[in-house]
Amino acid sequence: KAEAKEYAKMLHLSGEQLLSLLNSVLEIVSSDSISQDEIEISSFELAELLHNIFELELPALKLKNLTLDLKIDDDIPVIIKTDKGKLYRILLNLLSNSIKFTEKGSITIKVYTADSDDKHPRLCFDILDTGIGIPKTETDKIFNAFYRVHPSYEGKYQGFGVGLHLVKQYVDA
Repeated sequence: KAEAKEYAKMLHLSGEQLLSLLNSVLEIVSSDSISQDEIEISSFELAELLHNIFELELPALKLKNLTLDLKIDDDIPVIIKTDKGKLYRILLNLLSNSIKFTEKGSITIKVYTADSDDKHPRLCFDILDTGIGIPKTETDKIFNAFYRVHPSYEGKYQGFGVGLHLVKQYVDA
């Protein structure tokens, strides 16, 4: 019975992940017009946002038997101020890609500060994995809408090639 509940929870979370992907496709239609005016700054707990992303991706991690490590430097504030929705989408897209292209091993999310004053620290997020990587010849193309290093006709990886395009649009904004 407990196992059935766990599978039901995982199915529910997978449904949410599918809905998220569909929303990404819809977002791409408007992503090219994102401007500074559309940034919604708010204060929130970074750990809570990261936990929500982890919970959403937990079924995919379990299915592939991958481990996820989170390393947050001690000097990172508990409460940060930025566009929570866009940061969520950026990290979710990057983590989803990391899971998709990692067959075994681990994924690590690192959060640290770089080149900032004490009043307004600039946060950096690294997502490191033991996956297949991106060929150097493709790095200038992967942020283009609908571009995929591994085309869908190869049948190995699913997706529409919109995630990294959205990430770039949000980061640029």
